[in-house]
Amino acid sequence: MLSVNNRLLTQSTLVHEAFFSYSTLITLSSRRDDMPPSERLLKDRAHPRLNMINCQLRPNGVGESRLIQAFETVPREAFVPPVIQSIVYADADLPLMPDSPTKRWLIAPQTLGKLLQLAKILPTDKVLIIGCGTGYSVALVAQLAAHVIGVECDEGLAYVARAYAAEQEIFNTQVVSGTLSVGYAKGAPYDVIIIEGAVDEIPMVLINQLSSHQGRLVAVVKGQTERGQLAFGQGILITRKEDQLERVAEFDASCPLLPEFDHKETFKL
Repeated sequence: MLSVNNRLLTQSTLVHEAFFSYSTLITLSSRRDDMPPSERLLKDRAHPRLNMINCQLRPNGVGESRLIQAFETVPREAFVPPVIQSIVYADADLPLMPDSPTKRWLIAPQTLGKLLQLAKILPTDKVLIIGCGTGYSVALVAQLAAHVIGVECDEGLAYVARAYAAEQEIFNTQVVSGTLSVGYAKGAPYDVIIIEGAVDEIPMVLINQLSSHQGRLVAVVKGQTERGQLAFGQGILITRKEDQLERVAEFDASCPLLPEFDHKETFKL
């Protein structure tokens, strides 16, 4: 197991001072015992993580067994600053770094759960997550797929995501720093691409990184009225089969806009 102390943080000039200390993350994320996480939760029916599953996910159609087990296992509180850990299981988007110019958020459990279920992730899949933040979605998907790559434009957030995976000995993940809207062509093709945040439209450069054999991309696309005013967005699924693309709007959704997704060549159908 990797041991990380505060000395490593001070050596990293890229980690934002406003964010929680890594020692806090380790304290939260390394609380283990010999009992499986799902059994530990069932011992305490009032546990907020179990309440999130039973009051937010299941009532809104998120019930795939492997996905529910992932939500039971991964501690959402390990990926946010201490100041908001007490409300981390609320049905709300939470700011990861309020003072950061990138304005990044941890999207609400219900929205994330619906996107992940819509992607129908298989144990053999390679998955790309755009805008993975501090790595909560990476940790979830690591339990569902063969390999997960997260792309993050904020190096401080990427550092936390890598550190969590290393401390928890999650070996099927990789977090890279880069421009969100161009994805990570080096690892393509992907069976699944997840955009973790709202976008105006889907850049073609991401579509081109999908596998041609039933590759799937899921995202929340912002809505607009005929007058150009903001409206409720939609969770969409794009499926690629050879040179054919299919786009289906599956559910209404709203979450904060991801940076870097304006003025790009987009896919429309």
